[in-house]
Amino acid sequence: MPPLPPYIVLSVLRKIESSGKLYKNYQLASSNPSEFGDIGSDRREDVSKKLSSIRSYSVESYFKLIQKHSVDPGPALQKELKKLPPINLDETDIESKEDFEEDGMW
Repeated sequence: MPPLPPYIVLSVLRKIESSGKLYKNYQLASSNPSEFGDIGSDRREDVSKKLSSIRSYSVESYFKLIQKHSVDPGPALQKELKKLPPINLDETDIESKEDFEEDGMW
């Protein structure tokens, strides 16, 4: 499976954060076929698989992922972050760094 182009990664993360939903509850809508691919296409399937994967990330790991891609947290994530102690953003401390890079899609 080839890596997703960087613009798709950014777009997905931005859409999640602007949706008003927590990343664990975000569903890929049927919109944006030019960006995410048509329903049933390989690209669309790749994006859907990765979304399923990141839903299992801890809040801390997801926050580090969006910070890595310079995406600001939306209101739903900000609410969750307020419940946690401060997060160390040192990349060497990413608890599941392998998850971000193992399949080459992020």
